[in-house]
Amino acid sequence: MSIEALCEWATEVREIREWPEASVALAPWGEAVAERSQDKLDLDAPERTIAELNREIDRARTVFDSQSDWDHDGGTAYSAATFDRAAAFLRNCLRQMWMFYGVVASVPRIGPGPNGSIDIHWKMPAWELLINVPSETSELATFYGDDYGTQRVRGSFDLKDFSVGILLWLMR
Repeated sequence: MSIEALCEWATEVREIREWPEASVALAPWGEAVAERSQDKLDLDAPERTIAELNREIDRARTVFDSQSDWDHDGGTAYSAATFDRAAAFLRNCLRQMWMFYGVVASVPRIGPGPNGSIDIHWKMPAWELLINVPSETSELATFYGDDYGTQRVRGSFDLKDFSVGILLWLMR
């Protein structure tokens, strides 16, 4: 399914409700980070994620290394440069999520997109995010995200200036 098809949805009006008051006192930011960084983190998780990410990149590379008509339906050949940009972007996102937020992200599927582009697709039980890395370096990457509840988001961004906030929003 193309990103364009995923980005189409009906607009609907939702009831506006006031936020309930917090029933739990929140710790100051420094205390929350300190508590989170001690015994609650699985310190081996980043290494496992890196290994899993490398396996997914290797798996996807075998698809993209094939010649034109890889899908036997006239599929465009994928350039190594496009694949390398997508892999570097993905590695950078997962690294930033760990380094700056202490979040170990799940590894998405990497697959062929339209017109020689690369799709990076997280499909989880509670959310989904599809990022399309274009074959042309001058074009913006596009994305579609859905929390399967009340929020869907789509847009475009420069691969060199991506905020991992969109991933964090979906993974909450």
